[in-house]
Amino acid sequence: MILFIGHEASRTGAPKVLYDLLSWLNTNKPEILMGLILRKGGERESDFSKILPTQVWKLPYPKKINLWQQIDNKFFDTFSKNQTKYIRQFEKQNIKLIFSNTCTNGKLLEQLSYLKCPIITYIHEMESVIRIFNENGEVTKNINLSSHIITPSKATKNNLIKNHGVESQKISVCYGAVDKDFGKNIAFEDIREKLNIPKDAFVVGACGTVDTRKGADLFLQLAYMFQKKALDNIYFVWAGAFHNSVDEYRFRNDAQLLGLKNQFFLGKYQNTASFYQNIDIFLSISREDPFPLVNLEAGFFEKPIICFQNSGGSEELVDENSGFVVPYLDLEIVMEKILFLKNNPTICIEMGKNLAQKIQQQFISTHTLPKIWEVIQNFLS
Repeated sequence: MILFIGHEASRTGAPKVLYDLLSWLNTNKPEILMGLILRKGGERESDFSKILPTQVWKLPYPKKINLWQQIDNKFFDTFSKNQTKYIRQFEKQNIKLIFSNTCTNGKLLEQLSYLKCPIITYIHEMESVIRIFNENGEVTKNINLSSHIITPSKATKNNLIKNHGVESQKISVCYGAVDKDFGKNIAFEDIREKLNIPKDAFVVGACGTVDTRKGADLFLQLAYMFQKKALDNIYFVWAGAFHNSVDEYRFRNDAQLLGLKNQFFLGKYQNTASFYQNIDIFLSISREDPFPLVNLEAGFFEKPIICFQNSGGSEELVDENSGFVVPYLDLEIVMEKILFLKNNPTICIEMGKNLAQKIQQQFISTHTLPKIWEVIQNFLS
């Protein structure tokens, strides 16, 4: 049996990669026995459960515990007994390999170390996120326990080598991918009409969690720069959930104080295929991103991409034929490239088609998921 571990079941990139891999294995390798543990649940938990038996892990009490937990620990030890029983449930299941998705599962992997089997970790995170989760040594523990590591881009691999001393031969790069049927049979929603955006407007889109790492503040600044110079009929629309309620207040308040009339946050938006159909170009202006799946989705719908240099794996996808890679955080050049694409519709369309063709040839799930399976096979005894 292969035991898969996911950090959560949200509608974000890393859980999607795990879901796609499990779906592919379920279809193409039905003889492989699999189990799945999620450290946290989420809105896609039921989707995972339809593929294979799924459990949500019960971590030990945090350092700060309430009065009842203190009494239970001291006199009854109920939690510890149940936790031990829960952890040891895999003892007789002949687990040959653990596949851990993301770098944040160190504590859980340590608890499962009694299984004495190889561990493959798919590390999606770049350095700033790694540092957040590594304050208590969680990531270092995860790396040290891993027999092998998979990354979704060369940028992610190089970061592990440079900042964490991981040997190059211990890392395999397996790029992310989009499903060949992405957006098929999805009802089209006219977002422009919903937002009162003119049909002939040029719409600049972005997608993902609304936070500073993803560049949501830069998105607002760009909208303001265009509005300030009275460059009309260009709109900025972001599809994605806010990181938390504080961020939602902050970004929406900024937009209001700036008096923006050309910018919209859609919030959580599940029909992303329809979103891409409504935009003209895609901005991938994260300060740091391993290999954004939203780039592949936007490119799949023939949208050219503008991204930053030295911000992660985006420039491993985007080239001079499919968009623009601009100097890091240089919004003036981003603005220049947006205007170029707006004023040269033929080139804009051609770049989008080039990117879609590249994705069809290299970044479709049926091409990339077997490469992850090849790595897994090397560690199955």
